[in-house]
Amino acid sequence: MVSNINTEVEEILDEPELTNITRISSAALNKKTRKQEKEKGKNVSFYNLLVYFLKLIFIDKAFLIIFGIGFVFAIVFGIMAKVQSSPIVVFNWYYLINTVLLLILVSRLVTYFLHNKFEDQTMTIIIQQKTKRITILISIWVAIFLGILALNILSTVSMVLLNTGNSYGIRYLFTNLAYQTACSIFFISFLFFLTLFCKQQIVSIILSFVLLSLFISSLPQQFFATKMNDTQITFVDRSGSSFMYKGSEINNALIFNENVNKGHIKFPHLSKYINDYYISKSYTIANYEGREELNSRMVMWSDLGIINTKEEPLLVNGSTTTKLKIDTITSRSGVTDFSKGDVVDIKLSFKNKFKNIESIKDVYETTDDAEHKAVLSDLIDFFNYYESTFKSVYPAISNEQEMLEKMWSSNYNNYGKYLSLQINSAVSTMSKPGKEVEPETNKNIEANITNAFFQSYIFNNYFATESSKNYDLSFSTNRNEPEYANNYKALMNAFSEQMYFELFIRILEDNFINQTSNYVIITESEVLRNENFNDYERYMKNYQLLNLVLFPANMNSYFNHYAGKEWDQYWFNFGSKSSINFESQDNIFFTNVKFKVVVNDENNKISGTQRPNIQLYLAIQVAFLLLTAAISVYLFIRKDLK
Repeated sequence: MVSNINTEVEEILDEPELTNITRISSAALNKKTRKQEKEKGKNVSFYNLLVYFLKLIFIDKAFLIIFGIGFVFAIVFGIMAKVQSSPIVVFNWYYLINTVLLLILVSRLVTYFLHNKFEDQTMTIIIQQKTKRITILISIWVAIFLGILALNILSTVSMVLLNTGNSYGIRYLFTNLAYQTACSIFFISFLFFLTLFCKQQIVSIILSFVLLSLFISSLPQQFFATKMNDTQITFVDRSGSSFMYKGSEINNALIFNENVNKGHIKFPHLSKYINDYYISKSYTIANYEGREELNSRMVMWSDLGIINTKEEPLLVNGSTTTKLKIDTITSRSGVTDFSKGDVVDIKLSFKNKFKNIESIKDVYETTDDAEHKAVLSDLIDFFNYYESTFKSVYPAISNEQEMLEKMWSSNYNNYGKYLSLQINSAVSTMSKPGKEVEPETNKNIEANITNAFFQSYIFNNYFATESSKNYDLSFSTNRNEPEYANNYKALMNAFSEQMYFELFIRILEDNFINQTSNYVIITESEVLRNENFNDYERYMKNYQLLNLVLFPANMNSYFNHYAGKEWDQYWFNFGSKSSINFESQDNIFFTNVKFKVVVNDENNKISGTQRPNIQLYLAIQVAFLLLTAAISVYLFIRKDLK
């Protein structure tokens, strides 16, 4: 048997410096002969040992099988990511599976050298040479590392080539390469230590627990989510009013603001522009629609150059007046001298209108301000995105007119906030001819159309269902009288076209105020330090301490943090004023870096957030790496390995 091993080693180690190994005869197991041969041997260089060990690795069938499986997984997941709408979700699964393969591969190679190659006497023969054992150990360590690095590089390059058009995916894959390369260093050191210190059965049991921990280490996060939903923290504003927020709501508000500031959201420049302005003005849902706030918000949009301040009459089929017929009227309308069946002339005049999309594109082209240009670009993209999404939701829409009508009928409740700053009620009127008893004194009977009049009786009634109309004053849409019904439709079409872009602005504003309102209240009000808050602080302290000692949990959470996501996929759900779930691309087995709010002791206000110290975590892991490496070297040098 020893003679066969000698022949095999001689064939693989065809190096001048290793000729001593090939001269060992079948009597190599004899202690005296080994001693004599060792005395005659020469020191084997690190390079030749490394080359030899690499050859051993790449002819090992188990390594080749695992290597092949890893590469096939990379190709399969690369193709899946290419055809999926959320490639990061696919890559997260690849990360987990590749980590498992990495652990298995490291375990196999360490066992291969420190167990198998001692059993078949290959390592025994090598140790007989004058080469220092630490050199042998390091060469084995480097050979294993290079073998694993080869798999990671080959897999990463293959996946990158399959996803060249996805910048977020490429960043993720290269981060994954760097991260798993670093992890392989820790795994190799750890498994060297286990294999040298423990029996093989114990190593297998520990490795099983490590693999299991990759998937169950996210359990504390599930408990964290439940705890945050159950935690209630009270805030008191300047007026003494109290507000109670769940821990999850506080986290969502802080995370939203943080991600907007980092540009981690779709339309990042537009989002930051709105978010910063709303927070600087301390807008909340309660004060958002006050007269002063409306003027301030109009200034925000005017600064971008998208407001037409010129007053203009609304033209309907080229005319400034439109004939409508009163269908119902009561005294509650506040309109006198008009009756059911009256044919009236409607005249409307507006200022401070939002420009249409074509005019905004012109503003974008001529703007020199780089910041405003970026915001305008996002605003144009938002318009196109929302229109495109709307058409996909309503595929039956076949032309622009249908699109216009459907958009307004679906979102008309969003309109009207700026109307008081737009309609000129002095010249916007509803009129009819006066009585002709005394022609020389005959005058038209008029009623001024205020913003409330227009919105309640003309605008809302046109889009509302029959059951929700305001019948204090309504106009005929009866198809038996097509002239007036068509006039009404023409009036609203003309208005809808002019105010079309404002509808998108209102949808955009409502999404943001629901987020910034919570943030303003949470950060500008005092925290009530009651038992609920004390319980929250205790829980967060224990949770962060637990995560510090959960190596797999930290490994996943920090990787998830640095690998990033496809941030341009994060936006508000279509058709709802909802928050954004920034964890939608995360894997169920991943943990996220959690933070606790920091409250200033002087004013009892939230002053920031506190996250686990990554430097401390890395220091602990590096210390563990050095400790296991040092013990491994000691055991390899001192222990009788023959």
